[in-house]
Amino acid sequence: MGGRVGISVTLEVVCGKWKGLILWKLLKDESMRFNALRRSLDGNISSRILARELKQLMNDGLVERIDHQTVPPHVEYRLSPYGRSTASFLHAMNQWGIKHQEELEAAQPYPDRAGDESTS
Repeated sequence: MGGRVGISVTLEVVCGKWKGLILWKLLKDESMRFNALRRSLDGNISSRILARELKQLMNDGLVERIDHQTVPPHVEYRLSPYGRSTASFLHAMNQWGIKHQEELEAAQPYPDRAGDESTS
């Protein structure tokens, strides 16, 4: 590792706006076609960005591309066996996110009134 802290390596590989979500979807759905994966991300990711993120995840050994050699083309993406090793910390991140959201909501019971001086 050359002196790099493990968490920094992990964050470099799985963080960003989309990589964690892509891994999470593939963990939940086993394998997905490109457009199904894109739709599952609420369609908020462009095809170009999704292709780039998948390529990076494949280069890191976390995702596999399965080409069924059919006409028309049928390609799916799934977590590699190594990619499945992310399951424990993806679940932990999901649980932490749920708890954090609950904490935020409890601390601000009226978020639509934040900064509204007229209600005081």
